[in-house]
Amino acid sequence: MSEIKADINSKKSTLTTKEWLIEARGMLTAWWIPFIVTTCLVLFFAMASIPVIGLPLAGAYLVYMLVDKAHDGGDRRSDWLCSKIPVQNWMAEYFNLKIVKEAELDPKENYIFAYHPHGIISFGFQCAIYRFQNNFESIFKGIKISLLTLNMNFFIPFYRDYCLFGGMNSASKQSIKKILGKGPGHSVGLVVGGAAEAMYAKPELARLVLKKRMGFVKLAIQTGAHLVPIYSFGENSMYDLEENHSGFYKWVYKFNRTVFGTTTPLFTGRGLREGTKGGFPYKVPITLVVGEPIKVVKNPNPTSEEIQEVHQIYLDRLSDLYNRNKDKYHPGGNAPELEFVDK
Repeated sequence: MSEIKADINSKKSTLTTKEWLIEARGMLTAWWIPFIVTTCLVLFFAMASIPVIGLPLAGAYLVYMLVDKAHDGGDRRSDWLCSKIPVQNWMAEYFNLKIVKEAELDPKENYIFAYHPHGIISFGFQCAIYRFQNNFESIFKGIKISLLTLNMNFFIPFYRDYCLFGGMNSASKQSIKKILGKGPGHSVGLVVGGAAEAMYAKPELARLVLKKRMGFVKLAIQTGAHLVPIYSFGENSMYDLEENHSGFYKWVYKFNRTVFGTTTPLFTGRGLREGTKGGFPYKVPITLVVGEPIKVVKNPNPTSEEIQEVHQIYLDRLSDLYNRNKDKYHPGGNAPELEFVDK
């Protein structure tokens, strides 16, 4: 991170109005998800606190939330809503996000886009899919991609609807199979390493929790969806990861990992002023390299040997993609060697 910090601190102290606006919007939108989740919860409990009208409505909403299964492969995406919320555009502008495609994708096929690394919050994937211009679907014509997220997000009042209108779906097997079975071009995007990989979100590491993660490969074979590896250079350079996980935080970390299947590593970033510490991400360039698709032959009942074979091909292709591009796109140079670990 030292090279990146040096680059940040060496910037000219006087910003133009446009540069200041890009910086301000980019830093603030990094906290958009916590803000919108908090807002949704406050609105729900405020509604529930109104005895005559609000409480029955809140109760009815909870029933709807438990019964509705739109997150399991449904389609409530609103392009109008996505176009009216510029958050992802602002974030992409802040990180100077670029998408590099190494091959064209046949819109008659289905794809599983596997994103690496997870980083702290996977900003790069969110920006690439949901910014309204120059996003995945405009670059890969005919491909309609659904970003997958933890099932728990669809049980947060009102926030679930925000996710659904944004085109997000649950990362469950049922959801993935349903989306991929909708017809040509329908595809999913998932961050394979998951929360465990967030603990390796350091610029000096390219450590992926992928050695034994074969579920996405099995689903690809079962559905006949081709696998597309994506590596995001810069994703691990946005924050400084704090190593000291002790005391109360260590308990919270273990509780979240066990109960919710996710973790929140301790991290720091830049402050509002240059050269200060804070909770905002460093302004590093993010480059998503989208590799060539790995063609998969459909087999509803693949053997473990078949899954392992395709998994090894995937690891080899991802390694090749990383090694071809690391010197060009890793922020600050000195790209680390790619590692695959169990957990």
